[in-house]
Amino acid sequence: MRSIKRQRSCPSCGRPVGIKHMLLKCATSVWECPGCGAQLEFDPGRRVAVAGYGTIFGLPPMIFGGMFHWWWGAVLGLAIYAFFMSYDSVRLKRPKD
Repeated sequence: MRSIKRQRSCPSCGRPVGIKHMLLKCATSVWECPGCGAQLEFDPGRRVAVAGYGTIFGLPPMIFGGMFHWWWGAVLGLAIYAFFMSYDSVRLKRPKD
């Protein structure tokens, strides 16, 4: 298993993928690595699992925390979601068969 830092870097040259790509790109986005020009994409299976777990564990604190002190629920829910999103990974784009 690769480390979290390696999961978020180009498999060809090792250049880290910026936070802009990790947060703002959707699961079907394809972009070029600025270091080597390789076509990169998110690992779709892992992206769905990470988003699912982040939602399952992050949404209840937002909802139930909102009943009493909304800001604590929002902060805790976003922290849980960000924790799970740190396990997202990038791979080389595979050609369609």
